[in-house]
Amino acid sequence: MAEVAPSELSAAGLARIAALLRDVFPSARGIDPAYLDWGYTANPQGRAVAFDAHEADALVGHVAGRALVARIDGHEERGLLIHHAATRTGQRGRGWLGAGIEAIAAAGREAGFGFLLGVANAKSAPVFVGRYGFQGVGPLDVRLGLGLPPPFRGERSVQLETRWSPPAIAWRLAQPGADYRVRRLGDAAQVLVRSGRAGPWLELAWLPVESVPPALPAPQPGPRLGAFIGLEPRRRARPWPALHVPLRLRPSPLELIFRDLAGRRRLDHARIAFCALDFDAY
Repeated sequence: MAEVAPSELSAAGLARIAALLRDVFPSARGIDPAYLDWGYTANPQGRAVAFDAHEADALVGHVAGRALVARIDGHEERGLLIHHAATRTGQRGRGWLGAGIEAIAAAGREAGFGFLLGVANAKSAPVFVGRYGFQGVGPLDVRLGLGLPPPFRGERSVQLETRWSPPAIAWRLAQPGADYRVRRLGDAAQVLVRSGRAGPWLELAWLPVESVPPALPAPQPGPRLGAFIGLEPRRRARPWPALHVPLRLRPSPLELIFRDLAGRRRLDHARIAFCALDFDAY
């Protein structure tokens, strides 16, 4: 089995990781050392916990956990978002990824992180659940509708919700290569990103207007189609003419996965608030 060791987050180390990720995910855009440096070392919520797999001095695998803060079961705690799980072609099935996940779990637990969270695709979700001790919480909701998703009321309590401080919001919306837009409505701001070159405007999150960088422009022209990916049980404000995209029509089911590092907690799919801002796809 390949040797697993903490990722080297120097300029040279990030360049090697970026080359591996581009090789494993050739359709992904914007994966370069600047993007990884932003994501791994500049996050005000903490540096990434990341591990590499080496075989004969060659980098053959990588997996990372991005630091986040969430309110879970009424208490605020730090967690790690598992992402960039990559294994070079010809090296799969040798057990290194499980070793990398366990290394992240051990290092995260030692550093005071309480849980691991992730969004898995159709191939990886059964592996994370069946082999690596994750709970398959359930698929994210995907909706496509006329106009943009409406605001929501927050009276209903949720079991888990990520917390974004103003410095963390500024960092997140400074992602290299991203083109974020914002619609300001009173004291709230809806952050948007284009889903594909000509796709609908995807809602990233609703945030306090004062926490959103003032330089972010409004979407032009006015969006005719809007999309939502995530979980939001509090969205009851007003009807939105939108269609729920069934699992069979999605390129990936986007399964939310969870692993408790502090005990045996499990999440209730109906009580999770999770938006596109919370994971790494946009």
